[in-house]
Amino acid sequence: MKQLKLFILIIFAIGFAGRDAYCQDMKDDYESFKKQAQKDYGDFKKNSREEYEAFRKKVNEEYAEFLKNPWKEFKKEPVIPKPKDEEVPPKPIDEEEKDKAPIDNPIPIKDILPPAPEPEPQPLPVVPIYKEIEQGEFEFLFFGTKMTVDLGDKNRFSLPKATPDAVSKAWTFCCSSDFNNVIRDCLKLRINHQLNDWAYLLMLREMGEAFFGKNTNEAMFLAGFIYCQSGYKIRWAANSIGQLNIGVCTQHQLFDKTCYSYSGGYIFLLDDNQKFTWLFSESEYTGEKLMSLYFNYGNPKFDFNNQRPRSVRCNEGTFDIPNNKNLIDLYNKYPTSTHLNNLMTRWAMYAETPLSQETKDILYPRLKNMINGKNSYDAVKAILNFINNNYYNNFPYGYDDEVWGCDRALFPEETIYYPLSDCEDHAILFARLVRDLLDYDVVLVYIPGHLTTAVDIPNDNRGDYLMTGNRIYTICDPTYFNSNPGQKMPDLDYSAPLVINVR
Repeated sequence: MKQLKLFILIIFAIGFAGRDAYCQDMKDDYESFKKQAQKDYGDFKKNSREEYEAFRKKVNEEYAEFLKNPWKEFKKEPVIPKPKDEEVPPKPIDEEEKDKAPIDNPIPIKDILPPAPEPEPQPLPVVPIYKEIEQGEFEFLFFGTKMTVDLGDKNRFSLPKATPDAVSKAWTFCCSSDFNNVIRDCLKLRINHQLNDWAYLLMLREMGEAFFGKNTNEAMFLAGFIYCQSGYKIRWAANSIGQLNIGVCTQHQLFDKTCYSYSGGYIFLLDDNQKFTWLFSESEYTGEKLMSLYFNYGNPKFDFNNQRPRSVRCNEGTFDIPNNKNLIDLYNKYPTSTHLNNLMTRWAMYAETPLSQETKDILYPRLKNMINGKNSYDAVKAILNFINNNYYNNFPYGYDDEVWGCDRALFPEETIYYPLSDCEDHAILFARLVRDLLDYDVVLVYIPGHLTTAVDIPNDNRGDYLMTGNRIYTICDPTYFNSNPGQKMPDLDYSAPLVINVR
C-alpha cells in the first residue's frame, strides 16, 4: 500500500511539474506575442502618423503655391436688408370668450417649411494633427471666459502688407509643427465650450488679436489659418492698401452684410469694410466645409455672469431666473440670416437653440411642479399662461422698432433677459418650453404681421387647429393674453398661414 501511495504521489508531482512547465511555456509565448503585437501596433501607429503628416504637408504646400496666383474681384451682391413686418398689436382675450368651450375649427395651410437638415458633425482637420513640444501657455478672454492655448514666441510672424506672395509665405510659416498644438487646443476649446461654427471663428479672432494686437493682418491671418486647418471653407481677401480679410463661405444669407458670389456659393467678409475694393484668392483647401450659423450642439458654455436675473410669477410663487450676461453678449453679436435663401428659416434658427443649463436648473423644476399631474391639454395651457398671463405679466410686450430700431428676433435666453419682447420672441420661448418639458411637437405659424405657435397635444386637440398630413396642431398664441390652447387671436388673416417646422 505504501508503495502504491508513493507511486501515485510521484505521478502527481510529474503531472504538476509538466503543467507548470506548460503554463510557463504558454506565459512565455503570450509575453512574446504581446511584445510583438505592441511593436506591430507601434510601427502601424508610427507609419500612420508619418503618412498623415506627409499628406498634410503635401496639401499645405500645394495650397501655398495656389495662394501665389493672382487674386480676383468677386461679384458683389446687393445687401439684403433685415425684413420688416407690420406688427399686429397684442390684445387680451375677452373675459366672456376665455372660458367658452372651444369649437373645433380647422385652418387651411398655405405652405409648410420643412425642418432644417439634421446637424452634421462639425468640420475637422483633413488628417489628425499630433501634439508637439509645448511652446508656452497663452491666455485670453472670450466673452468673460478665460481661454488657454499653446502659443509662444516661435509662433510670431510678420505680415505688414497682404499680397499673394506674402500670404503664401505666412501660410508656409504657420504650417510648421510649431503650430500643431495651438490648432489642437483651439479644437478642444470648441468642444469643451460647445462653440458653434460662428462662435468658434469669433474665438479665433479674439485669440489672434490678443496675441498680435487688434486690427492687424497677423491676427486676421492666424484666425483664418486655424479656421481653415480646422476644416472650414474660407477665401482670403485683401484690399489696395494691403489689409487682410477673411471671406467666410456659408449657405446662410446674412442680412445687412455685403455678399459676394463665386463659383462655390456666397462669401461674407469677417470685417464688412466697404470703403475698399476687395480681391479674393480662389485657392481651395482639401476637405473644406461650409460654416453653419445653427447652434446644433447646445449653446456655448461661458463662465457664469448673472448680472440681471428676471423675476417671474406663477402658481408656484415668485422666483428669479438667472441670466448669463456673457452668453447674452455673444447672442447680441449674432448675425441675423436665412438658410438656403428661405426668409422664414430665420425664426427656426432661434427656436432650435436651447436655454442655458443655469437657466434650466432654476426654471424647469418650478415649471415641472406647475404641470405635474395635469392632463396633456392643461399642461400645455399652464405653460402658455406662464407667458401670456396678463396678471403675471412675466414677459411685457415691446415693439422691435421702439426697442431696437429694427426687426430683431430673440433667442429664448434673450427673451428672459431683456425687459421687453414681441410676438416672435414669445412664440420662440413657448416652443422651447413645450418641447423641453412635455416633449410635444411644436410648429411656428406665420400670418401677416404675426408669429404664433401650434402644438400637437396628445389625445386632446380642440378649438382652432392646423392639420399637416394626419397630425393635428392646436393653435397656442403666447401673445393673445390670457387665451387658452385652441383660441386664435381674432381679426387676423388666417386665410393662408405658413407652418415652420422646428427640430
